Amino acid sequence: MALLNFEDLGPKTQDQIKKLAIELGFDANRVLFWKSLSEDDKGRLKNAIDNKNYHPKNKTLPNASVLQMWKILHNEPEIVGAVKVAFRLDIISRSSRDELLQKIGCDASPIQVQKKSSSEKKPSWNHKEGILYFNKKAILITQRRNKPSKIQIILQEYQDQDWPDEIKNPLMITNYRIKDGIKYLNGISKVIQFSVAAGGNYLCWSVRKSANK
Repeated sequence: MALLNFEDLGPKTQDQIKKLAIELGFDANRVLFWKSLSEDDKGRLKNAIDNKNYHPKNKTLPNASVLQMWKILHNEPEIVGAVKVAFRLDIISRSSRDELLQKIGCDASPIQVQKKSSSEKKPSWNHKEGILYFNKKAILITQRRNKPSKIQIILQEYQDQDWPDEIKNPLMITNYRIKDGIKYLNGISKVIQFSVAAGGNYLCWSVRKSANK
């Protein structure tokens, strides 16, 4: 199915996407979207958007809409970005996202993971040692055990995927409180910042600003 233009969609679908675009235009959602980005993505946006044009009220935000920023980062039409960002910010459910993407003619598979380039610095998880390294330095040490802990499962999933910006939460089928796990990781790692997206369905990481100094 080919990707449809906005004007080619049915009135009901058009109305749904218009409402999402309006909601994503609220400052609160712009801030949430900005906070969900990695430092690399923030840097890409600031380079792509005239740095003299900042948000009138929040000088840390580029003066661009969420949909414009998504298009720069992912090179996708804004109607696709409206649906995917709304899901990421927990505005719509997974089923609503998939239904809308299907109507648009876009792949309704889970959010596509964005791989970092091979030249960018990435952590390295050694499951045998139970140690997370960054720049060849140990930044997080866990207890070695026969059965991996929930934290170790998360780190191993990242390692298996070569540390993309975003992964699907490997503990979704469990009752594990992922926000507690992320809070714990952030409490002991002073170099890597972890966060959750889409209500805990996805996990993200970025390098803390202080680590780049």
